[in-house]
Amino acid sequence: MHERKASKGNPKWLVVTDRRIMYIDEKILGRYELTAIPYEKLEQVYVKVGKLYSEFLIKKEDGSEIRLQRMDKEEARKAIESIRDALNEIAVEPVSIERKKHLMSEE
Repeated sequence: MHERKASKGNPKWLVVTDRRIMYIDEKILGRYELTAIPYEKLEQVYVKVGKLYSEFLIKKEDGSEIRLQRMDKEEARKAIESIRDALNEIAVEPVSIERKKHLMSEE
């Protein structure tokens, strides 16, 4: 299991396990919102790494999305690699990461 703090402000956490991705959004007064996405329901994971921060997008097969903006770029890279490794454990064919490099960012 890997935990990644996702952004500044109210804490948001991305937890990668061997079976699912969990997104925890802490609210005021100790409340939180938890979203769990089993890998079987995962449609797409997209990360755009900028100079300072990253944008992390998780799309479920029903079309709903979780978007994490201003995520630490190193944490985003570690999270995407953890997701790839977890998917490779259950996939029939190896999962790869497609990389596109631009002048100011990497996708």
